Amino acid sequence: IEALLADADLVAPFDATITDLEPDLRIGDWVQKGDSLVTLTNDSGGKVIAYLGESELSALREGAEGTFYPEGGTRTPLAVALVDIETFALEKMEEFYVTSRFGGGLDVRDGRENTLIPQRATYRIRLEAESPTRDRVLRGQLVIEAEARSLLAMFWRQLLGTFRREAGV
Repeated sequence: IEALLADADLVAPFDATITDLEPDLRIGDWVQKGDSLVTLTNDSGGKVIAYLGESELSALREGAEGTFYPEGGTRTPLAVALVDIETFALEKMEEFYVTSRFGGGLDVRDGRENTLIPQRATYRIRLEAESPTRDRVLRGQLVIEAEARSLLAMFWRQLLGTFRREAGV
């Protein structure tokens, strides 16, 4: 009985605030396991995940600062800082809402077992917002500081990459 009662305690796995409570929930109601009762938010700041092409990746450095502009133009832009750059290209998309199939800007193709595969080499970066947001998921555009590069150098890298792919090197 003690184990069952302990299992009924609701404890957030992080410092949280209840933002949405199921409106029809009353004291004494029975709920099923897995029912959504509340929404918890963490006011310490948001996380931003962005996707970049191979040519843009080399110009970034951890700690770079930028601004995330939420889609629609009605929300306040968020100041962000780059905390992680993945060094391997994505094999499949885990977040579908950023893909072209679901209104996002990332071109994908069908893969096996209902997966979506990026059309080009795509890398994920993670950023942290300095101010909190109560939104769970937002799409938008990211503007971030990067190293300046010449157009000739970018063209050369692209040409060399194409040669390597075609030659199988």
